[in-house]
Amino acid sequence: MNLSKKVVMAAGILLLAIVGYVGYYLLTPPLSPPGEAQYDQAGVSLKIEYSRPYKKDRLIFGTADEGALLPYGKYWRLGANDATKLILDTDVDFGGQPLKAGSYSLYAFPEQEHWIIGINSEANRSGGSPPDFSRDIGRIKIPVITTSVSQEQFTISIEEKGAQALVVMHWDTTRIEIPVKSAN
Repeated sequence: MNLSKKVVMAAGILLLAIVGYVGYYLLTPPLSPPGEAQYDQAGVSLKIEYSRPYKKDRLIFGTADEGALLPYGKYWRLGANDATKLILDTDVDFGGQPLKAGSYSLYAFPEQEHWIIGINSEANRSGGSPPDFSRDIGRIKIPVITTSVSQEQFTISIEEKGAQALVVMHWDTTRIEIPVKSAN
């Protein structure tokens, strides 16, 4: 076989491998599909982009000794894959923390009785490792609500409550509610 036939054959094999890989990637649903929550009322305009992992019969929140997926007091990106992103079109009070319109990343340190929610100025980042904490805008402490209904897939939703919005994060039997209102 001459050199040109070998090059064509190698290129064909490489092309077939690339097409197979891309096809598999496009046709296989992600383990933690993307999610989005939006709200635009009462002077508050926000969007949250995140990924939605499943419980899959795992202990989600608990101690490291119990084998919890998210041990108390440890960094969590509030979802899976990339960091959870908060996009504000208006200035707001986010759980008591004033935030200017713009984009931020959110993360958490879950505890049994409360979560510490961190708000970081680096919006577009991987969530696999903690953010540069020196870029934090602030942290808020939000009480945990234990529910009787277990939520299989991590979900962020936004509910209206009077003149404010509630950013609700619910997974397994743990729920938190972050009040958001217009800064004006």
